[in-house]
Amino acid sequence: KSDDMCHNDSSTFFVERNIWPYRLATPHFSFDEMSAAVVAAAARRSAKRQQKQKHEMQERQKAAYKIFQKFDTDHSGTLDDVQLRNMLAYANEGKPVSDEVVRWCRGVAEASDAANRANGVSLRGCMMAVDAFYAYKKNEPQINELFSQYDTNKSGVLEPDQLKALLTDLNDGVAPSPEELHWVISTTDKRDGVLEGTINKAEVMFAISLWYSVLDETQEDGSSCIIN
Repeated sequence: KSDDMCHNDSSTFFVERNIWPYRLATPHFSFDEMSAAVVAAAARRSAKRQQKQKHEMQERQKAAYKIFQKFDTDHSGTLDDVQLRNMLAYANEGKPVSDEVVRWCRGVAEASDAANRANGVSLRGCMMAVDAFYAYKKNEPQINELFSQYDTNKSGVLEPDQLKALLTDLNDGVAPSPEELHWVISTTDKRDGVLEGTINKAEVMFAISLWYSVLDETQEDGSSCIIN
């Protein structure tokens, strides 16, 4: 038989046994029809994902409200410093939380709800404070390692030269400029409202994230625009 005849016989053999990958009766879709189907499927997945996220947020808010009520002992609708500290200790399995961590979490809470800053930590701020606390706890082993290496005088904080050494190592040996270093320290300091000129354990991950934002900006346009 010719090659064409053998090919036809072989095709018929596989089709008849339902194992040929391309069936003769396969429907044909236009490019537009397939594109519309893909877009519709993506939209359905996105809607389901958004619905799931909305449900999770509602459940989280309910749980947060119960905890918030537990520590809002004067029913003021906000938490003062003592109440916030007690709530964070509760989140820490009953163990006391350091002053620097409480200040940091309060600063994060206030930044998220500036309108209520003078009145204390609102429910919204409470949720952000707990997120900040758990982020700190998750990174605590790494933070302790950083301080063990860079807090050379064991003061419990990173002084400017020590922070500079850390940021330099994170940038393959390229040190931050004096302006960049000052910006990282001052911006971090403002977050908890205590201008110390140093970086404590609760602040260091935020300081590192600021430094990475500087590096990202520099890589994009070749220069840093953090100093106005």
